[in-house]
Amino acid sequence: MKPYYYLRVYEKDSGDYAGSVIDISRNGMRLVSEDSREPGSTHRFEILLPGDSILGDSVELLARARWSTPHPEEPSYECGFEFAEPASDGILTIAALIKDLEKRGQM
Repeated sequence: MKPYYYLRVYEKDSGDYAGSVIDISRNGMRLVSEDSREPGSTHRFEILLPGDSILGDSVELLARARWSTPHPEEPSYECGFEFAEPASDGILTIAALIKDLEKRGQM
């Protein structure tokens, strides 16, 4: 599955780029990232949304790193996160948007 580069994720406190969404669901998300994440570490993320999004400019979430592994084909990592708080309507809408774009062949 290719990363959704337009769904970029940033560390909320520092503004540092954390990665791009590969997969997202009610329970968590998977990112492709330049850096590994320590399992158990907690992160406050901000997902920037496209300018025409009905959800606003971004969605904030708190997530706990569950695993991190080197990407098999690129000099990066795939990192799995579990949401520490219940998924907001924004996350569910993002997941639905990704599925819709996949069906249309735009991803």
